Amino acid sequence: LCRSSSLKTEAVGLLVLHSPHQSFKMPLVEELSSRGLQGLDSTRSYQSKRAVGFQMNTSTAAAMEEFAKKDDDRDKTWSRRFVEKYVAKYKWYFPMRDKKDGPNLAAAWAFYEHVTLPRYFSGSEEADHVQRRAERGESVEETRLYSPWFTKATSYIEWGIGIDSYFSSLKMVACMLFVAGLLNWHNLRFFASEEYSAGQPGLESFQVGSAICTEYEWVACPTCTEDQFDSTDAQKEKFGVAADDTVLVKRNACGGDLLAPGMVNFATFFLLLVCMVLMSLYLRAREIRSDEDKLTATDYSVVVRNPPPNAFDPDAWKHFFERFAAKQVSCVTIAINNEKLLRKLIARRIHRNNLRLCLPPSTNLDDEDMVQNKIAELERERASEPKGCLSCLISTFVLPIFHTFNMFLPPQTSFEKVVKLTGEIQELQKQEYEVSNVFVTFETEEGQRAALTALSSGVVNVVTNNTAGAPGAVFEDRVLQVEEPAEPDAVRWLDLSATFSRRISVRLINLAITIGIVSAAGVCVAAARSNVGTVLSGPLVSIFNSIIPQVVKLLMMFERHYTENSYQTSLYLKITLFRWINTAALIKLITPFPGTITEGATDVLPSIIAIFWSELTVTPVLKLLDLYGNFKKHILAPRTRTQEQMNSNFIGTFYNLGERNTDFSKVLFLVFFYAALYPAGFFFGAAILLIQHYSDKYCLMRIWGWTPALGSEVSKFSRRYFFFGALLAYALVSAFAWAQFPYDNICDPNQPSDQDYSGIYLDV
Repeated sequence: LCRSSSLKTEAVGLLVLHSPHQSFKMPLVEELSSRGLQGLDSTRSYQSKRAVGFQMNTSTAAAMEEFAKKDDDRDKTWSRRFVEKYVAKYKWYFPMRDKKDGPNLAAAWAFYEHVTLPRYFSGSEEADHVQRRAERGESVEETRLYSPWFTKATSYIEWGIGIDSYFSSLKMVACMLFVAGLLNWHNLRFFASEEYSAGQPGLESFQVGSAICTEYEWVACPTCTEDQFDSTDAQKEKFGVAADDTVLVKRNACGGDLLAPGMVNFATFFLLLVCMVLMSLYLRAREIRSDEDKLTATDYSVVVRNPPPNAFDPDAWKHFFERFAAKQVSCVTIAINNEKLLRKLIARRIHRNNLRLCLPPSTNLDDEDMVQNKIAELERERASEPKGCLSCLISTFVLPIFHTFNMFLPPQTSFEKVVKLTGEIQELQKQEYEVSNVFVTFETEEGQRAALTALSSGVVNVVTNNTAGAPGAVFEDRVLQVEEPAEPDAVRWLDLSATFSRRISVRLINLAITIGIVSAAGVCVAAARSNVGTVLSGPLVSIFNSIIPQVVKLLMMFERHYTENSYQTSLYLKITLFRWINTAALIKLITPFPGTITEGATDVLPSIIAIFWSELTVTPVLKLLDLYGNFKKHILAPRTRTQEQMNSNFIGTFYNLGERNTDFSKVLFLVFFYAALYPAGFFFGAAILLIQHYSDKYCLMRIWGWTPALGSEVSKFSRRYFFFGALLAYALVSAFAWAQFPYDNICDPNQPSDQDYSGIYLDV
């Protein structure tokens, strides 16, 4: 979407554009028919733009080299300073350093800092204390890297409303949990007191103050049988038979008045409820204010989701929507359902680009004979190069795995795929396509709002196409479904024509698979706890929390969503389902009930404390290490043959706002789920969220790459359902937690026996 009077065609769907000054009627299939396939390598696609985020050309390459020379050391990242000062001069680190016309490592680091990492205009901080973010590769005005330590929270809006809401929520919830922890100080002192469990002797420091019971007593239970106790060693020790056949069982002797700590826990719930409501109201007002302050194409545009299939004429759409605008319609974008063709074009462009990077710059990729000869020369050159053991192992065992995902393909394979895709594209060009969506951009916000109000016809009228019920919303005998679109770079152009049944069915299938993965992870954690203990099960939970989201992302490749916001919300739902169960509920489910407040290594509370420590240490350390990103920058990049290949290893680590919110809600759910039995969890939760805030802030400004600026949909979804869902779990689980004391399944009989069992029992 664009609002300028001079429009430029960028193939993303496409598309018919209209402006008051010129009209383009260039569906991509027609453009390709007229041009043939020779120029397809220059066709821009949304997916490739999203992957790299920046289009390199001769002028920008020269700008990177200039940046590499003039950048001040004080404004460089520490890793860049280290590489340039200490290791770039050695061939073991940078084998291509002495090669004529080889890549420039300093220019690649300049690319990383001026294109990948966010920068702001020097001196741009205004009265609202916002450091205005510069465009990637900005070379006209002076810019500086955002500081991960001193950038103010008011500048988060430069990454979009979603990021601003995420970081604001982290800080506020961390403060709420800390205050709740102070309120629960009474419960900490109660559990650590002589009244409850004789001061909890023998426990580790962070276990003191929990509901772990260290006091036991043996009692007679004539009706108890051994099969009523779990088969674990810890549970078997609670059952015994004396020499005189008296059945004895061990019961928890912890006690005291539980009313006071129960009321404190109850009061904490209402405090958190009030704070959550106030926080939601504040963030909602903040999001509205931010949206009004930052004008984008969305504020001037509408999208028609169900246009007539043959409504290709932009002039007809222009005249229809100008009824609602005092000024003109600036732009009409008509998307057609040629996604299959576009996917083939993207795949062809990727393979063609990979082939271009492998071959000499003078190679004409449209000359098949020349390409074949250059590939043969390259293969002979590589065959003559000496190979070490590591290279042989990688080529034998590692590369075939990557080849299955179309990664690191040999030049000959890339060439064959280009030829095959070319034929498929030519066949797809012959097909007829229909209109899937229409985007209309007005000259003013008033025009957009008037159109949304006038064309609000109701779901029933749209589904039944009741033209009599909504005559003002009828276009070519169809009741239009009109809504406000997402930001242009948050539109998933390749998914726009997906049907409702396709979108819903795939989401349900993925949800079922996610539940299966949750079950499999539960089996693994249970086996680790029973065979090794919490030394393995705690870190294993954190490892699963890092790996499973990547598996879910692979599943998400099959889903179709109109916008990135919808995609992120779906991803958030699945990952949160897994992490809530894997982190909090799973331990409770696989541990025998009497192990809830006992001190065994595989019992509930020691396991939960291990998870808290793991979330406090392992998770942020793995995130800050950025192992894959550093592998690309320090291992792959110095060994590439061209500047473009080298720059492709400096595009930053992709981050996902939905996934970041799942980490947030997971910690909140873990704290709330065990609030009654482990009140120190409030302090753990506050510390974890505070570390998450600053580690994510560092990653945002030093590690993560470019992603579309997202709205507040994910944050709203999280607050509306998962935050209050966690509070509901707090209320229910806490109520049962107090009712189930003393957690030993041993009850006083309704009619006590007259027999006196007190005494000393031998050979139990």
